[in-house]
Amino acid sequence: MVLNSLRKNTFLVALLFILIFIGTWLQTITGKIASYSSLADSFPLPIFKIISNIFPKNNTLPQISALVLSIVLGLLILNLTNKFILLKSRTYLPFLFYLLTSSAFIPIQKFNPALLASIFIFLAIDHVMATYQKRNPLDNIFRAGLSIGIASLIYAPSVSVGIWSLFALLTLRTFDIREWFVLLFAFTVPWLFVLLFYFALSIDFNTLITTFITNLIVPFEPTSDPIAFYIFISFLGLPFMVALLRVVPNLSSQKIAIRRYFTILIQLFLLIILTFILIPSCSYEIFYLLAIPASFIYSSYFVEARDNFWNNLLFALPIIGAIIVQILIRF
Repeated sequence: MVLNSLRKNTFLVALLFILIFIGTWLQTITGKIASYSSLADSFPLPIFKIISNIFPKNNTLPQISALVLSIVLGLLILNLTNKFILLKSRTYLPFLFYLLTSSAFIPIQKFNPALLASIFIFLAIDHVMATYQKRNPLDNIFRAGLSIGIASLIYAPSVSVGIWSLFALLTLRTFDIREWFVLLFAFTVPWLFVLLFYFALSIDFNTLITTFITNLIVPFEPTSDPIAFYIFISFLGLPFMVALLRVVPNLSSQKIAIRRYFTILIQLFLLIILTFILIPSCSYEIFYLLAIPASFIYSSYFVEARDNFWNNLLFALPIIGAIIVQILIRF
């Protein structure tokens, strides 16, 4: 049936997944749907401001760049899956589920800080995972902290991932105060460089601090219709809950490494959910971060699920949700 065919590791499946994803972006990249404003448009953090200013105004280039960047990150997630052997068989499912979860919802199909920050959050995940059973992990820990620090200078709510990294180290390794110190010091390095840059240009440091705090505490109400979002999240949520309820009990039968990797991914997913709930400035764009751990959880279930009617229906729901959003957003 459909599920058995689409979880195969073939070129045609990969091409189909890319075409599905591009199809969800067609209205955006052809200019039929206007971009929605975000808090970062009015109060951009320094790194995002520099990069976003490269793009010309009133142009679809930022949307096309966001599409390409999303595909690249999907491929990186696929590579991470194979690198740490997170699934029992090779499949393109992590790629598909990342793309559908992250940006199939049209209002966030733009070059936004959460998308750019998600690249560095991904790098942090990669480096944290690499510390497992490694004798000298300080280099990876430093790189993880550095990546999170850079991400926080792009998208302020991603600072919460720093908390996750501490719990992740406790899950993967025995407690070592040196490792925590290196992680925290590495996080501050990008901030020190930005402060030195401000000092060299005689820019008031308070500008950076005020902008960062604004990007955390100022509530932002998206201009898009919330009904479309609730419908889309419902189509994503049902198969995800089924996957999560099956994956967690099965961890006890997995190898120790896989068990710990999925534990930190679930921790990251829960922390991002809390970030979305507790930080007033967070809006739909945080799904770019949430989609990273979610893609592994979806895939872990569907790569082994029986190819029957109910599992095929669950598998199709995110795609159906993306199609419905394409229709609703026009009205």
